[in-house]
Amino acid sequence: MIYLILGMHKSGTTLLAETLHKSGVNMIEEALDDDGNYKTGHKYERPSTNLLNKDILKTEDMFDFSACNNGLRINADQQQKMEKLIAHYQKLYQDWGFKDPRTVLTYGAWKKVLPEHKLIIVFRNPSQIMSHMMAGVRRPDRKIIRSIRALEAWKFYNKLLLQVIREQKNNRNCLVINYHDLMTEESIQTRLADFIGKEVEDARRMDSYNFREDSNILLKIQDTFARNKAGLIYGRLEKSKVHVG
Repeated sequence: MIYLILGMHKSGTTLLAETLHKSGVNMIEEALDDDGNYKTGHKYERPSTNLLNKDILKTEDMFDFSACNNGLRINADQQQKMEKLIAHYQKLYQDWGFKDPRTVLTYGAWKKVLPEHKLIIVFRNPSQIMSHMMAGVRRPDRKIIRSIRALEAWKFYNKLLLQVIREQKNNRNCLVINYHDLMTEESIQTRLADFIGKEVEDARRMDSYNFREDSNILLKIQDTFARNKAGLIYGRLEKSKVHVG
């Protein structure tokens, strides 16, 4: 079976890819320098699918969605590369998959050439994404700009995820997870195991999940802003997620 992990940047796609890989679903065959730090990005991510996604989108900028504005188009060469990659991995592995946040943007093209596959969709509180995107930015004005861009990106990616969820005719082939539940609820590990039909190795690192102080006034303002701008989308994703408990 083929497994695609769909989710925005910093939403837990790497953790899910690591979990699947360590549980017998091949997610990356290249040598992996796993330093245990998800913040560096591109962990458990196939360079082949990552580079193809960037070629289709014509950019490496995670905030650039211009290729999607009028409907994503791929050329014959790109489609041929997709088909060759799929055929290659199908020969190598019985169970395999890939993750790359950009696949949220390109999934419409991938699903046309993929044989039967399953989707694991993960989403995260938009305010937490905003905090991640601001990390390392020193100037206050640039922090604000990056925070707003991150929220707009969150809305764009997760609207597409909602569309993918709505289009799923077979709910058994799609599992929707909230990252917070993934990190805090043991039942999610059981549901993952049932979904992939394998015993799951718990790859969570609790020290990598930054629980934030509720008393921080700036974070409270950010949370309120995010709820006002993206609360409807987040609520719809919550209704689509796997039942906890």
